[in-house]
Amino acid sequence: MQPKKIAIVCQGSAKEPFTKETEYLFRSINAYGGKLSKAEKIACFSESVSDETISSLEKLGVKTRLIEPIDSRCVHANKIQMLGLSEEVDFDVLVALDTDTIILKDFSNFIDEKKIGAVRDDVDPLGLDNWKILFEHFGLKLPDERFHSYVNWKKTIPYFNTGVLFIPQAYVSDLYTTWKSYVNKLLDAYEKFPIIAKSSFWTDQISFTLAVHGGEFSYSPLSLEMNFPTHVKLHKNCKIEDINPFLIHYHHRISKLGNVRNCYYENINKCLDKIKLSVDRKNDSEILIDNLYMQTLHRPADMEGLNHFSALLESKKKSLEDVKKMIFDSDEYQDLTKN
Repeated sequence: MQPKKIAIVCQGSAKEPFTKETEYLFRSINAYGGKLSKAEKIACFSESVSDETISSLEKLGVKTRLIEPIDSRCVHANKIQMLGLSEEVDFDVLVALDTDTIILKDFSNFIDEKKIGAVRDDVDPLGLDNWKILFEHFGLKLPDERFHSYVNWKKTIPYFNTGVLFIPQAYVSDLYTTWKSYVNKLLDAYEKFPIIAKSSFWTDQISFTLAVHGGEFSYSPLSLEMNFPTHVKLHKNCKIEDINPFLIHYHHRISKLGNVRNCYYENINKCLDKIKLSVDRKNDSEILIDNLYMQTLHRPADMEGLNHFSALLESKKKSLEDVKKMIFDSDEYQDLTKN
């Protein structure tokens, strides 16, 4: 069932790249989101932002809000404060997004008013044995359902990426309280479980999983198209060639000029080529180098190569053809051609 009212909210820091990412996110919603462009739009920040940022977002129809950080031990958990806006916004479903996401097309018809929507994460940082330990520690029943993580296809419980969440209004208040509670409990439990503590980077997602199952919230797993990660290579069983994403999660892999960098998959890169959020991708030296790496080495450029070769292009010390010859002379390319 398609909801009548949607609110789209994101949360980030007042520092770069978050402010620019926030602007690109809402530009993509307005340009490519179809009916989503009419949604209530709010950007939350954990620090005061500049008047310039506020003005830029206002021109995109975006309100800004200052939120209180939850716990200095887990800055990623600050995103939970987005759910605390429910009293001032009228909506049927809250769409909560990370700043490093962009919308490629309208996904409003896939939003469920009755269930939380989320995409399973590409990697499970804990594994089933550690999930069992955590669920027992918190007095919860380990869910029987099993997913496959997208990178290595290992079986795991329903563990989700929190970069894209669809949350029904009826659940927002209770999920807000429950999720925050499990963040605090989990941070305190790390001392008892040092092996699990090694995965504390994902505290917000681990606690979200505990909250969803502990609070017995109904959920509906979303397809990979709703939160496609461009920073990793995914398992062949994902059948990437058949995917036409609605949302891209680029994990801060963005050029200095504001274009999302390439991933391992040409069909996804072609989707990115259709999106214009800043300068034309054909005039972005970092994207040109990324394209060249894909054509020759069949992978996106690493940061060392990206910075080195894009600087040569920008300074006009080398042409794109010169860089191509340098890659042809590299050991990596020679090894590829031998095989």
